[in-house]
Amino acid sequence: MAIKIKGVIGYDVVGSEFSDRISKLTGDIEFEIDSPGGSVFHGISIYNAIKNYNRGKCTMHVVGDCSSMAAYIMLAGDGPVLFEPNSIVILHNPWSFASGDYRRMQKEASVLEQLSALYAKAFVERELFEEKEIRQIMDNETWFIGAEKLKKLGKVLGTSNNASDDGMISEEIKIAACRERIEDAKAVIKSLKEENIEKIAALIPNIELKQANKI
Repeated sequence: MAIKIKGVIGYDVVGSEFSDRISKLTGDIEFEIDSPGGSVFHGISIYNAIKNYNRGKCTMHVVGDCSSMAAYIMLAGDGPVLFEPNSIVILHNPWSFASGDYRRMQKEASVLEQLSALYAKAFVERELFEEKEIRQIMDNETWFIGAEKLKKLGKVLGTSNNASDDGMISEEIKIAACRERIEDAKAVIKSLKEENIEKIAALIPNIELKQANKI
């Protein structure tokens, strides 16, 4: 059985609906991920639903974009994550929107630091990175493109263990992927009520915005 995790987390894929759906299933499930990320809170709900599924094996298969909170979800399954050779993973820190005085900003910063630590912990527990390494990866907003880089996160389909791939990709393709993610996030933000905007972590880092502005 295959279930798609496609689109923005918290908008196209809602945590409570997803959890309810798989609670009624039995047997092995392959989750096909193609998502730019989204809400941290919905993502945690989806992660826990997959992690706690005990009526079969859960295989995580990245078939396209797997960025931000989607990359957290990909770690919930059994065994190594499977990647298509041309899939893309982007890891970075959560961010949100906030307004108010210095106390409000300090509180928001504290919450984001705790969420970043929670995000990093999943990679440490899967023994993919040491804590210091994954925090640096997140701070730098790191792109995993090409088999050579993706195999650090799991198994790349259609390649041997000795496959050589420098992971190079044109800047135009990177920008195009960025633009698509920005448009997805814009659609989400427009659809949300104002009080929910700060919960968005469909995480479009400043570096990507600068790249997109070149077009």
